[in-house]
Amino acid sequence: MRILSFLLAIVFTFTSVQIDAHATGIGSQVTTSIGYSVTQSSSLIGKRESYSIQTGISGTVGSYTLPYSIIYLDKNIFEQPSQSDVSPAEFIQSVSIDSSDAQYYKIKVTYKNLTAGPPKKFPFSATLKNLRNAAGEQFTIKTSLFDKDGVELTSDDENFTKSGYVAGIEAPDNGVTNPRMYLFKEYLVDTDVDSTHTKFSPDFQSDIKFTIQNGKKNLTNGEVTNKPTEGVDRRPVRVTITLPGTSVWDPSLPNNAGWTYNAADNTVSKDFTRTLPYFDTTITMKYGTNTNVATQYFPVKTVLVNDDGTTDPNTERNGKVYREYEYVKKLKGTKYHLKYNYSVPVDPEYRHKYLITGGQYWGPTVAQNTTTIINTIIDEPWEKTEFTGYGIRVMDGFFDAANLAKISHNKLIGVNDDGSEEVIQANVPFETVNNITQMKADTVPISMTPKYYKSIKLVFDDEVTISKYGQDAIGLVLETKLTNAEFTRLKNNMAANPNPSSANVTNTGKVQSYSNGVWTTISSNAVYIMREEYANMQLDKLSQTINGSTSSSITYAGNTMQYEMNVNYDNSFIFSQDRDVVDGKLIMLVDPELNFESITVGANAYFDLDANPTEVANYAGTGKKAYIFDLNNFAFKKQQQSIFKRDNIKVNFKPDSSLSPGEHKVEAILSWSNNTDRPTSKDPHTVYSKDNTNYLDFYDSNENGSTTDRLSRIEWKFNFVPPQSVIINKLEKLESEPDSAYRAKMKAEKDEIVQYRIMAYNNSGADASALHFIDVFPHVGDKNVVKDYAGNYVDRGSKFATILQGPITAPAGYTMYYSIDTPKGTLPENLANNWVSESAITDWSQVTMFKAEMNSGEKLSRDDRQYFTYKVKMPDTSNLDENDTSNNSIATWYGNNIDGANENINSKVGIIKYEVSGKAYYDVDDDGKYDTGDVLIANRPVKLIKDGTVIAETTTDANGDYVFKNKITNAGGYTVVAEMLTSDTMIASNPSTGSTIGQDFDSTQSDNSTMFSGQTSTWAKKDITLTKVKHKAVENLGLKNNVSNLKVQHIKEDDNTALVPEVTTTAGVGTPYTTAPITTDPNYEVDTTQLPTNATGTYATTDTTVVYKYKRKNAGKVTVHHYLVGTTTELYTPAGK
Repeated sequence: MRILSFLLAIVFTFTSVQIDAHATGIGSQVTTSIGYSVTQSSSLIGKRESYSIQTGISGTVGSYTLPYSIIYLDKNIFEQPSQSDVSPAEFIQSVSIDSSDAQYYKIKVTYKNLTAGPPKKFPFSATLKNLRNAAGEQFTIKTSLFDKDGVELTSDDENFTKSGYVAGIEAPDNGVTNPRMYLFKEYLVDTDVDSTHTKFSPDFQSDIKFTIQNGKKNLTNGEVTNKPTEGVDRRPVRVTITLPGTSVWDPSLPNNAGWTYNAADNTVSKDFTRTLPYFDTTITMKYGTNTNVATQYFPVKTVLVNDDGTTDPNTERNGKVYREYEYVKKLKGTKYHLKYNYSVPVDPEYRHKYLITGGQYWGPTVAQNTTTIINTIIDEPWEKTEFTGYGIRVMDGFFDAANLAKISHNKLIGVNDDGSEEVIQANVPFETVNNITQMKADTVPISMTPKYYKSIKLVFDDEVTISKYGQDAIGLVLETKLTNAEFTRLKNNMAANPNPSSANVTNTGKVQSYSNGVWTTISSNAVYIMREEYANMQLDKLSQTINGSTSSSITYAGNTMQYEMNVNYDNSFIFSQDRDVVDGKLIMLVDPELNFESITVGANAYFDLDANPTEVANYAGTGKKAYIFDLNNFAFKKQQQSIFKRDNIKVNFKPDSSLSPGEHKVEAILSWSNNTDRPTSKDPHTVYSKDNTNYLDFYDSNENGSTTDRLSRIEWKFNFVPPQSVIINKLEKLESEPDSAYRAKMKAEKDEIVQYRIMAYNNSGADASALHFIDVFPHVGDKNVVKDYAGNYVDRGSKFATILQGPITAPAGYTMYYSIDTPKGTLPENLANNWVSESAITDWSQVTMFKAEMNSGEKLSRDDRQYFTYKVKMPDTSNLDENDTSNNSIATWYGNNIDGANENINSKVGIIKYEVSGKAYYDVDDDGKYDTGDVLIANRPVKLIKDGTVIAETTTDANGDYVFKNKITNAGGYTVVAEMLTSDTMIASNPSTGSTIGQDFDSTQSDNSTMFSGQTSTWAKKDITLTKVKHKAVENLGLKNNVSNLKVQHIKEDDNTALVPEVTTTAGVGTPYTTAPITTDPNYEVDTTQLPTNATGTYATTDTTVVYKYKRKNAGKVTVHHYLVGTTTELYTPAGK
């Protein structure tokens, strides 16, 4: 009885849900269980929900190698799972999916080992299928644990409850019913109404259409919030529509089949089986003779229908839809802007272009055999306006020949303030167009001398009949500008407003017809908005996508977490010149355990993204890590219309298992320095934040010393569910930084002290004992400490070693050992090294590894953490590459079971490579920057100075470029100097930008010349400061000097032609030069008796020509032989041969 009680107590320690247990030996049990990984009571249909599997061996003995769990998901109700639905964990060997079974998806999770000790627990995700499940139903998930040979050890199955959403009319959750109209307003003509034009005709038919959406119940009204991807219940939706009291239900009309009419409450009902999260439904109405021509409302009730035919009252929703109606004459007038932009600059000469059209139109259904007449087209400006152009356009096919002739007989009349009229032109010609694009072309056929009129009208001598249905049959084109006085008045009104303001320039267009003694006038307005320029932007939050799904905020170790946002520039107005955004940056502020993966930006962005972020630990004292992305060449582009543009950004992270469980926050900050603390600004150099919610610069992200100015910030929240076991991680920071700065990846420079921290965190649910650790320090060519699943020790990838500075600081209850032996290739070999205690170490720089053993009787209690720390010194980094890292890890195991060892490999220390570079040039065109036509300065000496000592020297190359790379190992102040000629002068300062090579040197100093031995020269000077954030500097040198050409010619003496083409170089006057003859030609050699006297020298004020002469080389003796043709017999041999 005591033994049984003891075993039950152990089982209870592991989990609060029922666990199946199977014996493995005396006092030990194999256990497994399944449940939710976070506290919740049900699983939402269509949502990626999180569950967990726990396995373990209680007691003190028993182990398995490569055991595995299988999770069974019913194919009828679950979506296809993937390997990424299972959280990675150090104790998991592999994950696979078997879809071959007819009933279940089988997720196989293989463990590296299972040993007696704390249990292991990992989360996984599963998604119930939309439209295949109903809220309130129960479902089961089963799991079984097997040894590596497939023998089942234990199993567990648990029941869970489904939840879902409802169906209804989508609307805001704002406390009131929000009637919705899904079809356009319907325009009625004489046949649709009675003789008074106020009542519907009894024969009039009209469709009422609306959409039922899957959605979450609104809390304050009867409608729903659309949820298209989750919670879609499989049950049918019953839709009940309450009809207007005077309407007539006719089941024979189109769209009315299948609806059930209830005369008692004047409703119609129909059940719909969904195949999508939404569905459209339409009914056709007759309104009867007593219904006024006005908007008609239709209350709509929805409810889900159970399998037994009853309805579920908890799913009932109530909304309302409507249809608008209006009686119209056949003649329709429309006023258009000819320019596509409605917002225009504050410009006294800006020309406003309009089009006033007339046609017969009363709805989208094309009417046949119908006509209407038009007599006059009128334009009435609201502001005082001068007319500057006009024209007539006629749509092809809308008029017969007789009426086209009538159109040609017209008068364009200007109306003065006193009502008097004057004819501007008689018989204005028309142009024929074939489509609406040509009708609205941004051109004016006829120009006129600007003249003020109160209004203008086009009057046809005879009424014109339009014989085709359509709203743009004929159009009057007009161009106008404000009078100078009117423009000044509006401009002054805007200038008086401290905020960006605007003024409307409005025109009313009218078309008229005359019939039976009655004039019919149809009016339409068009408005141009004259705006002051301003630039504003903000970040828009779009989505958080975890492992490909936006439906859940739960994430696991290794999941890809994508944060999508837009930089929103909408409603900015930049007409005159591009507006720079100074020091633009995107800052992602995250937990240090969230590792950056990638960033992408949409095409044609206003900026050039630097995808390699600057990483700042403990950003602004938050304990968070900032990834700072430079947004280079950032500018609003000028355009003659309002800006409607958004640049899309997606940033990916992955959490590692050391992230603490629970809720976390990710922040994105859009930062720039030419911002303001005001909500608006019309300053021509300012870009203001239009963010009205999260705009305060809490962290002084733009580094201007203020936290009250306005930027833009958005945030997301997620819930991290780690695997549960004894989690080991290794982080690092600089010794000088606070503990909140620990992170998995960092960079340091020469001689800095890096402090490592090893954490053992027990979230397994049980106490842990007999823990062992080993840390083999990084070295070139190192390997992982623990072999992988294939038995291989994988390269760890370190490119440099660091230097241990002293003993390890360990928690109480551990014995520490050190070794100075050369690291070996396997874990058993490293454990077999010579190990000594701290007192035996005399030179800590020689230590290559350490191990820690938990003493007998000690334990790491559940939910507790233990820390080991130690310090290392960075080596000389000058000869290392920028991407070189020192990669560290920590391996652990229980008792003597090293086959069950796990290794945490997430610790990297990189280096900071400092660099100074630039270009030297002569600014020939005096524009303060390097561009086409300027002269590059080659072979110019440049020095890098630190604290008065020259630490590196170089010369500019043929492109005028210099660079100091692999010369600087630490941040700090440096000076760059470049030698100048006596005839050189520095051009005015013009700081370089990402797109402009300017002039950055700002002073001079005297020093010994490098170009001219024994002389003193003036050197251009630039002091710079390199930091860990700004570790590269580009300093360009722009000089002014007269330039001349040096021409080098190589001439053959025998024919006075060039041996090689002439070479011409350009440099500043006084630049030294050296030339040399060609020595590699096989046939010619330089004539040393005619060497040029100006072979070396300096560039003169006029062009210099250096000429080398070449003679044929001596060919040696020539022997002549005489033979008889056809033989080899010599006829003659010269004397001496």
